[in-house]
Amino acid sequence: MSTNSRSASLVSIALMATTACLLAGCSKSSSASPGGGATGAAASVAAAAAAAGVSVPAGAAAAIAGATGAGGPLDDSKLCAAVKPADVQALMKAPATPVVNEPGECSWYAGALKIDIYPNDPTQKYYQNPVNGPDTTPLPGVGDQAQWYAPVLGHTTPWVEAHKGSLTCELSPADADQTTITYTGTPPIVTIAPADSAAYAAKEGVLCQDIFAAS
Repeated sequence: MSTNSRSASLVSIALMATTACLLAGCSKSSSASPGGGATGAAASVAAAAAAAGVSVPAGAAAAIAGATGAGGPLDDSKLCAAVKPADVQALMKAPATPVVNEPGECSWYAGALKIDIYPNDPTQKYYQNPVNGPDTTPLPGVGDQAQWYAPVLGHTTPWVEAHKGSLTCELSPADADQTTITYTGTPPIVTIAPADSAAYAAKEGVLCQDIFAAS
């Protein structure tokens, strides 16, 4: 996820957390648990937001921590867990690694393969490219709308952006030599035929379908 997108996502979560504060009050959310868990989680959220250059309203950090924590309304761990290891393996040469779940993100292979999740994106504003924009190719059968594109068409592994309801799934792939995509040439300079890019993007779309099915 780009810094701007991550910042925007944190701002969105912060606004939702502020709303939660107004509805339920932040005092309960910000109270320390016997082990200091709530306070520690809130501090981690505040630190992450500061690192992204986002100012989180007072009390909202605790609400964010509660919302994104296990069982919270913004907990996306179940979405990450829904991605089948076999579907991950279909994309990569090395054996599938366990999924790592961060707020708004699922990753594998130490971050080489990532999916960014935007649960409140009814207008696809977090897409890197406009819907059906230049250099994008429709990806049928994935969510309500999906497309793929390559940062350097014919030379880089395709990215996938997919959307269902209010949920956006954005997959950023590993470099071609780590993946099962068919290519010619010697990395880092490779050539990928359009049909091979499309076939690989279809496999990537399956991961977003796994997430949509669990949402």
